[in-house]
Amino acid sequence: MTKTATLHPVSLSLLIGFIASTTALFLPPLRPTEADWAHAVTKGTRLAQQMQSGCYPDTINPIHLDGLIAIGFRIGDDEKSRWPPTFEEASAFAPSQLSRFKWTARQKAYWRTSVDRLYNTPWRDVTRYYNEYSPRNGLIAALAATKAAGETLYWSDIAFAMWEAVTSFAGRNIKDLRFIAQHAIQHALTQSIINRLVEGKPREVRIFVPGTEAFLALLGTPSGAGAVYLLMQHKRQLGHKTIVRATVFGKSQNQWAQHGPDVVFDVLDMADAHMHGAASANATFSDHLASFCLSLSNLHNGTAAQL
Repeated sequence: MTKTATLHPVSLSLLIGFIASTTALFLPPLRPTEADWAHAVTKGTRLAQQMQSGCYPDTINPIHLDGLIAIGFRIGDDEKSRWPPTFEEASAFAPSQLSRFKWTARQKAYWRTSVDRLYNTPWRDVTRYYNEYSPRNGLIAALAATKAAGETLYWSDIAFAMWEAVTSFAGRNIKDLRFIAQHAIQHALTQSIINRLVEGKPREVRIFVPGTEAFLALLGTPSGAGAVYLLMQHKRQLGHKTIVRATVFGKSQNQWAQHGPDVVFDVLDMADAHMHGAASANATFSDHLASFCLSLSNLHNGTAAQL
């Protein structure tokens, strides 16, 4: 009997992502339609108002790590990424164009893991959220996401459950969340909005602050909304927080086309956000994240870092 080779659904998604990202090298950058831009700004405005006012309702019973496991989610696929976490020091990143950020290995202890489950459907649907957590620096970084058609949990649900578990394990305060990063964004709408914001100059680092249309448009993308919902739906656990800065990190044109842009959202407690200079309070470490985001391009797996 001849055996038929089957491709694991995650492997299939990687292959599709690789083909799509390679094809993107030869296509002009995506641009949003005026309707898409207006919709993103409108949605971002609403989310910003809800985030700052605190009027958005908390999730009454947020899912926790044991709940994820109980409904069939698997944590990690190798010894380093399974529970309990094994924190590692990053190797020193020193790309020549980013050496000014003086990134050192001591500044980032992280745990990188996937959270996924397969659905018993003819096409073997898979939900897979691949994130990195650094309790020491208050960082959640979304590296990749694939959401099955029937999945009821979003990136924000998974990110909170794992952040809660990781900070508890590391003996850190769950409220010390300071940065939400979105790496290698492949979502077409988010890419198109960011392409408009960088104005054809992907190598430059761009900073956007509250009160500007550009900032609101970023919040209104799926990548921005995921960060906002993480904060709004878990105020009882995280405290009342808001996003005070969004940074789009520079890449070469090829890296941008193949891996997608990187965005980091700076987070502050709402009580501190009104203070003069609050938008730049996290500038030092946020600047260091430029090197961190660039280094993650080697981990690109072709799936979208989004909701």
